[in-house]
Amino acid sequence: MSAAEGFVQFLRKAPTQFHVVNECIQRLTAAGFTRISEKENWERKVKPNGRYFYTRNETSVFAFAVGPEYQKGDGFAIVAAHTDSPSLKLKPVSKQENEGHMMVGVEVYGGGKFYTWADRDLGVAGRVICENNGFIESKIFNIEKSLCFIPSLAIHLSDEKERTGDKVSFNKETQLVPIIGLSGTKSEEEKKAAKEEEKTIPVYKSHHKELVDLICQQTGVNAKDILDMDVYLYDMNKATLGGLHDEFVFSGKIDNLSMTYCGLTGFLKSLETPVADDHTVRVLALFDNEEIGSMSLSGSEGNSLQCLLTSLAGAERLPQALRKSFLLSYDVAHAYNPEYADKTEPQHRCLLNKGVTMSYAANQNMATSGPSAAVMRLLCKRHDLPLQVSVKKQNMREGSTVGPHISAQLGILTADLGIPQLAMHSIREMGGSQDIDTGVKIAEAFYREWGAIEPTMQLGEEYCLVCL
Repeated sequence: MSAAEGFVQFLRKAPTQFHVVNECIQRLTAAGFTRISEKENWERKVKPNGRYFYTRNETSVFAFAVGPEYQKGDGFAIVAAHTDSPSLKLKPVSKQENEGHMMVGVEVYGGGKFYTWADRDLGVAGRVICENNGFIESKIFNIEKSLCFIPSLAIHLSDEKERTGDKVSFNKETQLVPIIGLSGTKSEEEKKAAKEEEKTIPVYKSHHKELVDLICQQTGVNAKDILDMDVYLYDMNKATLGGLHDEFVFSGKIDNLSMTYCGLTGFLKSLETPVADDHTVRVLALFDNEEIGSMSLSGSEGNSLQCLLTSLAGAERLPQALRKSFLLSYDVAHAYNPEYADKTEPQHRCLLNKGVTMSYAANQNMATSGPSAAVMRLLCKRHDLPLQVSVKKQNMREGSTVGPHISAQLGILTADLGIPQLAMHSIREMGGSQDIDTGVKIAEAFYREWGAIEPTMQLGEEYCLVCL
């Protein structure tokens, strides 16, 4: 199976962050990783040559492999990506009805192009949290059925601006409300019985009973035991390879599951063959909530990575270790769109299947610097891997990544790389299938070789700049 085919299979199993993390857990466990807890003292558990992982909120996952020669104060080779994508999430009270139409209230998550969610078959997936014999447990679910639909307004009823093909701007509160069914005619006795049922089963008061019962059927949870739910909608159109020669990947969530997949796969591949004198710790950090700013329990502006590194290096040796470390921030970049040629800086047009993109920004929205770029260029040169470079036009907006947050927080050398893609933040996106393979190989090479590259770095505050 090619890297792109593997990525398509990964996408099909990952309608939400919960499912992304679950798939990562399965692959890590199969590769011999041991699950540990942040609640425990790792002093006697974590050992050289060991492989470990843990999660936060079931939406972020952190895995690390300790080199056989590792000692406290040695460096870390870190790849960071994020598991979330723009989406629609059910409100805590989602049950709505309008003239017999059963509807669900949703919140927008992230800066999505939400007009693209109209006229699509939408499925429902997420997590249910319940009480079970005195314990609070969670179960993930995926109802693979076309349940919801957001109908756009017919062209005959549209105003002149909409009829000329201009993009429709939704009122997200009133015009982005999915229809999930039609309510039947109920007798007064049936309505009264339903009200009584809501008193004993509170979740029926917040969400449509029919939807709750579908979730219960799949998870084996009793509705009366449900304490809360995190429920997302997703596009039922499956990820696929496309184009005349399968040169493209068509799917939702390419931002940023492409780099989550590349980071995870490169991480596991790097461990297949031992590295002589390996004294580094290889870390895979897959955060949640990047699309809403990263300031959260499981986001990159939280303390999760710092806690991990401190637990391994110790508080006294952490500053020393960080100066020997490198962060590869793995997030997608904007590809050149031939239909909007004026939107891209002419000298920095990144094309599909021409290599992973390294992003620069003078304002540090991207954390790539001269020294960190040099490391990436060296790796790509050694392994004959294509590398493109990107900088935005000065009159255009620029997104960001987890890289600048972590680099500033920890003081760690960082480069921002990712595959170029089109239709970013649409419900359906487009990437290059060959770029997935390149992304995997860059991550694998970085993990295996950073420990040897770091001592050769004749740069930094311990050296003087030579002026001519």
